[in-house]
Amino acid sequence: CGEFLSMNELAELLSEFQEKYPNVKFDIYSGTVEAIVYKIEQGLLDMGLMFDYVSKERYKFIRLKQTEEWGILIRKDHSLASNKYIYPNEIKKLPLIISRNKLIQNELANWMGINTGKLNIKSTYTLIYNAAMMVKNNMGAAVCLRLENKFDDLKFIPFYNGAPSKTILVWKFHQEYSAATKEFIKFIEEKRKEN
Repeated sequence: CGEFLSMNELAELLSEFQEKYPNVKFDIYSGTVEAIVYKIEQGLLDMGLMFDYVSKERYKFIRLKQTEEWGILIRKDHSLASNKYIYPNEIKKLPLIISRNKLIQNELANWMGINTGKLNIKSTYTLIYNAAMMVKNNMGAAVCLRLENKFDDLKFIPFYNGAPSKTILVWKFHQEYSAATKEFIKFIEEKRKEN
C-alpha cells in the first residue's frame, strides 16, 4: 500500500474478512508504486493498493471509492498558511519536498503547467512522515496527499483546481494464489458488486 486515505476503506475490508476468517493474518508493506509493482511482478506481494493511473493491462483490480486530494504541507507560521488553496504560481516560488515517484512528479508538472526541473526542489521522499519532519525543520513545503495524520506545527492546504486521484487494489492475472488470497479476492469482488 501507498499512503492513502483509501487505506481506511481497505482496512475495513480486511477487518470484515478477518471476522469471517479469524485465523487469516495480513502482512502489509508500505511503499511507492514502483516498489509495489516490482514486488507484485516478482511474486513477492499478492496485491497492491496504488493510484488508478498506473498501467493496468497485466492486472485485475477493484476501484476504491475514496478520492485522494493533493496539496502542500507547510508550517503554520508560513506566510501562505492562511490560504484556503494553493495556486500554481505560489508553488513555483517555494522550496519543495516532493515525492520521488516520477508519475506524481509528472502530475504536479501538468497541474502547474511547467517542467518539474524548473522548480526549487530541496528533497524527495517516499513516506510522508519523513517529509513532514523536513517541513517542520524549515526545509520547505511538502507536496503530498491529504491524510488523517495531524502534525501540531504543520498545515495541509489543497491545490486550487487540482485533479483528484483515485486508487485501485490490483492483483495479477493468471497467478497461483494461496487459498486465503483466493478467498479474499472473491470476497472483495463480491463486496464491490453489493455496492
